[in-house]
Amino acid sequence: MKILKSIMFIIGFFILISALYADSLDWIVLIRAGRQFKVVFDKTSTKFNDSVYKAKDDPMGTLKGGETYTVLYKGGEFACTGFNQGTNKSGTWNYSNADPMNNQISLWGRVYVFDGAGNVYDPDYGLVGHLTQ
Repeated sequence: MKILKSIMFIIGFFILISALYADSLDWIVLIRAGRQFKVVFDKTSTKFNDSVYKAKDDPMGTLKGGETYTVLYKGGEFACTGFNQGTNKSGTWNYSNADPMNNQISLWGRVYVFDGAGNVYDPDYGLVGHLTQ
């Protein structure tokens, strides 16, 4: 009986890992196919105050917490469009310093990691938002 429980636990673990990877794979396929998606920075207010742009000391550079950014990956490059705190207007900037195969996206040169649920993580602040279509 103990062996059967151990086997069932191992099978359950592999099913869970497979499901998590499959979800992540869905986002990877969508991004690499050149489909437009959005990054919503909705989890920043409890981590830092981004209401005023602080130039080089700003938490996420010219990206702003609470904003939504439209992203397109094509030819190995991320084109990100949205509000820029430095220029105080919307614009598009392209960077090629991230790899979606490694669950990475680049928004104006800042690299974020996403998971299968579409959560977006900043290297310094952890969970800061989510992906949406």
